[in-house]
Amino acid sequence: LESMSADAFQTEFEGLTSFGTLFGEALKTADTFACVAVTCVVIALLYMVLLRFLVGTCVWLALFAVLVLFLFGGGLLIARSSQCQGAELFDTGFQLAVATTTYLASSATNAVNQAVDPNSYEVLSETLLGDGGNGNYTGAQTRTVDGY
Repeated sequence: LESMSADAFQTEFEGLTSFGTLFGEALKTADTFACVAVTCVVIALLYMVLLRFLVGTCVWLALFAVLVLFLFGGGLLIARSSQCQGAELFDTGFQLAVATTTYLASSATNAVNQAVDPNSYEVLSETLLGDGGNGNYTGAQTRTVDGY
């Protein structure tokens, strides 16, 4: 079986090709080879020039994309860790975002008010002195869990 396939291949190859027919076919397609070669050289040079100028941008863009993905994944995991049963993940994430922005805004306002006048009633504090009846409680909750 092996010798039959080798003999058949050799017979076909000898019948179809000779040096003259191969050289003739190459001459017929020489202009195509030249066009392809010139086009490949131009594309390769253009690629190398663009790569030289854009490689820094691509590297920084990739690093920034990885950082954004890590931050997004971390935020998603934090939201998932405090998610209540039956609550949607996006609702939990929204509530966490509202809580974070409210906390940051009230902390900044509190820091400014305390820097201006530490004894002001506008400085929020959750501490109580005594039984709390003397009006020294200045804590405040100004938003609901949904941000209203």
